Amino acid sequence: MVKSLDMSSLQRLKDLTDLADASQENQVILLTVDQIEVKPQVRKDFKDIEELAASFDEEGQQTAIIVGPKDPNTGKYPLKMGGRRYAAAVLRPGFKLKAIVDAKQRSKAKGILAQVIENDQRQGLNPYEMGRAIADAKAEAKAAGEHLSNQAIAKYLGRSESYVSIHLGFADLPGELVDLIKFGITSDPEVLREMKQLKTLQPETFNAFIEKANAEGSISRQLVRDAVRLAKGKPVGGKEAGKGAEVPPPPPASPDQVPVSHAKPAGKDVPVNGSGHQPPQAPQSQPINGAQAAPAPAAAKKANGKGYTPITADRQVIGIRVALDDTIVNGYLANDRVHDDPSKAWTVLLVGGSQQQKLVKVDQIEIVSVAAMAETN
Repeated sequence: MVKSLDMSSLQRLKDLTDLADASQENQVILLTVDQIEVKPQVRKDFKDIEELAASFDEEGQQTAIIVGPKDPNTGKYPLKMGGRRYAAAVLRPGFKLKAIVDAKQRSKAKGILAQVIENDQRQGLNPYEMGRAIADAKAEAKAAGEHLSNQAIAKYLGRSESYVSIHLGFADLPGELVDLIKFGITSDPEVLREMKQLKTLQPETFNAFIEKANAEGSISRQLVRDAVRLAKGKPVGGKEAGKGAEVPPPPPASPDQVPVSHAKPAGKDVPVNGSGHQPPQAPQSQPINGAQAAPAPAAAKKANGKGYTPITADRQVIGIRVALDDTIVNGYLANDRVHDDPSKAWTVLLVGGSQQQKLVKVDQIEIVSVAAMAETN
């Protein structure tokens, strides 16, 4: 005779199981790798894993990994943080990882950013990993019907908006540049940003740099910077493009590469060229971190032998790069007004092919050149 199923007993058993699982929250438990479910991690390149595994042999695991509550469907604990420690444990069969069960509910976007913070505290992500993490967090938020701005990400990570915008640009790095990072040749944000530009401007020069970098195991920031300037038809170290420069001369700049113009003298109209932009009257914006300013137009030069050009304050043009919510644009600081809030500044930016006045936060601004406005007759 078949005994009837006692549903009340099953429910009590389930309640006891749930109680046992709840008691694990915020406690350190021991798990084998087979008990852990690995979901996509923000870190893509796991270096020195064998060394970390060896340290487990000598010193044991110093910091617990973070897992979510056990999934009743899989019977496993989803890994939230600790990808390197998990990978090291895989190399030591039978090793039991210390793990803390974190039951806090986060959106997928916030979960990604939490991983970024945890990695920053231990071993920072490279620019590509950071860019992918930011892009993935934005994509997850969008999929959930939410908007995750660069400002919100910056606040969550404790970074500037400029940092977030710049690294977001690394999310779609060409594979050749990802390999330079992977093989330890460079993780320099400026080199990566300039090389990404160079691939679009002059692919043959980009390929030459990649070949040289892979052969020599290094890449020169200054040479890359100069190559980009030449590809844009700008002078380098006093040499015009194609006149004695170290890197191959670039093709003529395309119409959509019109540089931003600078302030015009008050009360005087400046002619507009055929592309709808005002012609530049001062040196153009330059790469950050030590880039040399291009020589000022002859009309603006009044050499005094002292290494500077005396000008009035209204003729000073401060070229800037500004991190907007989804892009980085060039422009200059407006010199005819200041905002009542000193943490904000008025700017004139080249956005979508036209110059626009915009009020932006100071921490979004990077100064890239300081020059004199050309005098007009």
